[in-house]
Amino acid sequence: MRTERGGVQLLAKDLQIFAFANKQRFERPYFVKSLVIPIADAGPSELSSLPVEKHPTFEIQAEVVSELCFLGEEFKKIEDREELHDPAMRTLMIESSRQIKDWLVMRAMLNRKEYSLLVHFWASRLSKLPVSVLPEEEIPDFELPLYLKKIKTILDTELPEVDKGFKSMITTTLRLGVDSKKDDPTSEPTSSKIANVITSYSFRNTDTLEGIHSGIYPLNQKTISNLRYETRRNLKNWLIFIDKIRNPQLFNLVINAYNQQNCSNWEK
Repeated sequence: MRTERGGVQLLAKDLQIFAFANKQRFERPYFVKSLVIPIADAGPSELSSLPVEKHPTFEIQAEVVSELCFLGEEFKKIEDREELHDPAMRTLMIESSRQIKDWLVMRAMLNRKEYSLLVHFWASRLSKLPVSVLPEEEIPDFELPLYLKKIKTILDTELPEVDKGFKSMITTTLRLGVDSKKDDPTSEPTSSKIANVITSYSFRNTDTLEGIHSGIYPLNQKTISNLRYETRRNLKNWLIFIDKIRNPQLFNLVINAYNQQNCSNWEK
């Protein structure tokens, strides 16, 4: 993590220097530059109004990440065509996953104030986008084997703010398990694998995107508002899980199992 220094305008310049100096660290360096250049070019009045001293909530982070990584330039091409066929879906997932990976790498490298400025700046510019409010999915309670009951207790204790559906996904994923002949279930996952898992669960496997892809839903402002809600909710859960889970073996197991079950054919 980088050292904190200076006021908000100096922070904005530092972000721009960071993006250019570390471009070799990113899959899509132009994506990272596109995030920081508008901040460096912003006027003092816009920057000074941002609550940089206040760390952005998981909800605000999810809003920004969803919009920039999932519903950005590649998705706008699909909006223009008004269809989501298989090749376009594949390209969308590749670009989304690579941008999520770059965001996670950048997030780990920036200091607290730099990251706060980045998130609050984009949150202020994205705040007027239409977002639906969808009802929570009813999750039935299943009888769990003892080892999964223990894991559920860990999740309930360490991640009380995570949705019931997300916790259910974790226990279902672990119930299905990992083929240890293909993967070491406890090995530390690569940043690409983590990005693939987040993209798959938060974006690719949402009801709305699958409905658009299969032709059940039209690609219009209403479905995009629904998609925005789903991706933000799912991303918020993942960001909480990444930051707050205190058991690294459980984290590794969840990522490796979900990846094997859902992303085995994705680009590594």
